[in-house]
Amino acid sequence: MKVLRSSTITALRIAVLFAVLYLLARHVSQNRADYAFVLVLEWRFALPIVLLSMLNLLLESVRYSATAHEMGRRIPLFNGFVYLVVARFLDKLVPQSGIAYKAHVIRKGAGLGSGEMLAGFGSLVWLQLLVTFLIACTVVGFLRPGLQIGGIQIIWLLAGAPVMLLLVTLAIARFVTAVEPDSSSGGRPWYRFRAKLARHVRVLLQLIRSPMLLTISVLTIAAATLVSVARLYFCFKMVGVDTDAAVLTLFVTMNRAMTVFPLTPGNLGITEFLFGVLARDLGMGMAQGVAAAFLLRLIMFAVLSLLGLLFLLVARQTIYGENKAADPTSSRHRDAG
Repeated sequence: MKVLRSSTITALRIAVLFAVLYLLARHVSQNRADYAFVLVLEWRFALPIVLLSMLNLLLESVRYSATAHEMGRRIPLFNGFVYLVVARFLDKLVPQSGIAYKAHVIRKGAGLGSGEMLAGFGSLVWLQLLVTFLIACTVVGFLRPGLQIGGIQIIWLLAGAPVMLLLVTLAIARFVTAVEPDSSSGGRPWYRFRAKLARHVRVLLQLIRSPMLLTISVLTIAAATLVSVARLYFCFKMVGVDTDAAVLTLFVTMNRAMTVFPLTPGNLGITEFLFGVLARDLGMGMAQGVAAAFLLRLIMFAVLSLLGLLFLLVARQTIYGENKAADPTSSRHRDAG
């Protein structure tokens, strides 16, 4: 039944993907003149985008390593960087395969089960979304407090989002901890779901109570947000658009919010479409928004492909070999004990 549900969700995402790609292709075909600028793209801005993408991956690896350390496991920074890159690369090839890979190598290298991994690292998604909304609210409030889309002031949406996120989180925490399911009902799907949700909430509360982890996470998320803003600035420069930090922060915030609920594999087509709509409503041009999102995806795929293939070639020697030697359950350590 679980496999059926997963297959159904995948099929729905693929159907949405084809529908969105069809609409985008029709839009481009009907507005070819608007996309004439792609013939004269400023490719000199591609290098800073590549470097900033690698920096973003490194910052995310720092959060992974710090989270694992707080959970009593050790994932060296380099290994965490490799896990992240290879997982992202595999996800680009086959959706969800990166999660399976990461769960396997983290369990093998750090002794962290898939349930612990999802609960621990899943809390980073929640924290990243919260911090990103707070940063966006601050930036837009200082630089463009009157920014509007369709007559709606963006600052109020950005201010309300973290409040709603906190209220929903508190409601979920209260719901899953109100009644502990007994052992006789533990096999029912509803109680299994509730138990998993309760585990996620417990791990989240445990992690955010750690001053060191909270500080590292907030600082790296803030730094990654600034890096993402700078990277998107160069993407828009490639398509001939100059814009300010407030607008760029809005794009970054929307992009991160979308990753929480992917409607297609990697939100392919969805990101491009929403970037185009937002760019159109901000007076930048829909074609420029679509092109900027596509260029960001293309360059990121190139970075992940090059690094992913490299790490896959050396993974056994640099990751599995080192971790086996350091694994306290290995035969050498058992003999020594």
